[in-house]
Amino acid sequence: MCFLTLNPSDIIFLTYKSKFKSNVSERITEELKECIKSVICQETESGRMPESIFVLSGGIIRKDDEYKSPSYSETDDHGLITGGKARSIAAAKVSEIFPDINFVTTSRRLKEEPTHASVVAAEMERFGAKQENIILEENSWDTYSEMIEMIKMAQREGWSRIAIITNDYHVPRAKEFFIQLEKLSEQDKETMESISKFKQQVEVSFIPAEKILESTSGHYKNLISKVRESDNYKDRLAAEQRGIEALRSGDYQLGKDPYQ
Repeated sequence: MCFLTLNPSDIIFLTYKSKFKSNVSERITEELKECIKSVICQETESGRMPESIFVLSGGIIRKDDEYKSPSYSETDDHGLITGGKARSIAAAKVSEIFPDINFVTTSRRLKEEPTHASVVAAEMERFGAKQENIILEENSWDTYSEMIEMIKMAQREGWSRIAIITNDYHVPRAKEFFIQLEKLSEQDKETMESISKFKQQVEVSFIPAEKILESTSGHYKNLISKVRESDNYKDRLAAEQRGIEALRSGDYQLGKDPYQ
């Protein structure tokens, strides 16, 4: 895996030698760009960077009168770890270095709370992304509807290469959702045809947020390693696997739009 490092001389220059600071910073930025590009392109079929990146929602929580994405130490309504904050940070890091890529934040749930899309967009801005690079998709409410809205937006905008950022534990189930989209939509012939056409025309890649973060610093690499060893993370993996099995067997129950 590509991993950004600083030479001892770089640290000295950055700290004491202002005449070298610009050159060293430029080299570090270029290395970081290549690291992140390598991580993303390894996950794409064409080996090319996407035109647009969708950031799936990892849920939001209210803490100290503020809504935010949960960290690895916080859980969802089912008591499971989400680490949704990692998606916001990873997306912001990519956006900072690749400002030409469109970023789409997704989802909403309850009418009395802000949309997940708006919360993640605000977090991305706080972590360094520019507002003009972020599009809010506020019609979806779960993984299935996020993908349906993604297809609608991609077809409307004419995008041919899309990436999806989500947590590593969620990638296998998100991929299975994508595989099963036609089956899940079999009651709607028009939607089924739209999905089939989309799959023929658009390259879709799934990027684990953790892979991006691990490539940028030792801090994230150590943190994520500890998370993966935790019982909470293993419980999440087990729940995700149950979801995958339900999708494959046809027993998966899609959620209803909470706005209706």
